[in-house]
Amino acid sequence: ISKIVICFNEILRRPNSILILWRLSESLSTLTEKVSKNNSKGIKKSTNDRYNLEILWREALLSYKYGRKDSIGHEEFEKDFAKNFCNYVEKGETFELIDGDNLRYFNQDINSLLSQLYTKQSQEIRSYETGNKIRMKQAPIVVSIIGPQSSGKSTLLNYCFGCKFLTSAGRCTRGIYASLAKLSIPINGSDQFLILDT
Repeated sequence: ISKIVICFNEILRRPNSILILWRLSESLSTLTEKVSKNNSKGIKKSTNDRYNLEILWREALLSYKYGRKDSIGHEEFEKDFAKNFCNYVEKGETFELIDGDNLRYFNQDINSLLSQLYTKQSQEIRSYETGNKIRMKQAPIVVSIIGPQSSGKSTLLNYCFGCKFLTSAGRCTRGIYASLAKLSIPINGSDQFLILDT
């Protein structure tokens, strides 16, 4: 596991992780702009001139999946990263479901992480017939939006559901992003929306 992934996981563990990630995102954006300007002037050539949080998330997911199982601390990293990812998603933060650069879906990893979240959120209720406690899992209602490029899909989802999908003039969403939104009043037994932004 790389030092960058370990540091990223440490950030996710902190109570103010969202603020730190926001600041990190701003710094990475500034770094990308500087490298891009230098490349256009011919000062320095870089094979990868994009630096952003998505790349850190991808690296962490790859370490979660392909990290050496026999390496020291990997089992602890897996448990810790899964817990941190679930906490991040529960806060309603957006996460990349399909990598828009490589069209890669970390299906087993994301499914594993989301199923841990789902199990964590399942509720214990008493059965009316027997009086025994049973665990009831409530699947989220999935909402997605599709439409022409730059037509305001992310902005609409942010406005309707209070999501935090990135928006700006000329920005194009690459891949598929998701966010979990809680409902104050359950609908059809579910108290959450899983919102997909394309």
